[in-house]
Amino acid sequence: MTSSRPYTTFTLLNRSQAEPATEAVVSSTVLNIIADCMRFDKGSLNKSKLLDSNLGKKETRSKLLVDRILTLFNDEDILRIIGNSEVEKLLVELAEICTQHLKVSNEGIKNNVLDCLKRLEE
Repeated sequence: MTSSRPYTTFTLLNRSQAEPATEAVVSSTVLNIIADCMRFDKGSLNKSKLLDSNLGKKETRSKLLVDRILTLFNDEDILRIIGNSEVEKLLVELAEICTQHLKVSNEGIKNNVLDCLKRLEE
């Protein structure tokens, strides 16, 4: 049964645990990690959080963006997010990928709800 609750950046990553990491799952996972860093780690990203996030091996645009973020660490374990324009550009690209997938996913939910309502009218 398909969920009728709209996906958000924070729930898109749970869309399919069985599938390999897709563009949507990778971008959503990273944005979720960044949100947690902003809330709990004072705007600093620990490299291990990205490395341990199981983003899969599939070469997707999202995964390539994550790899570019990892290069920004240089030899450090911590990367400041706030005020870091290089990271910001990459996160904007990830957000754009995630947004597109959210639109597609939520359009599917909308269509399912409309189909259900049509059947009720019959």
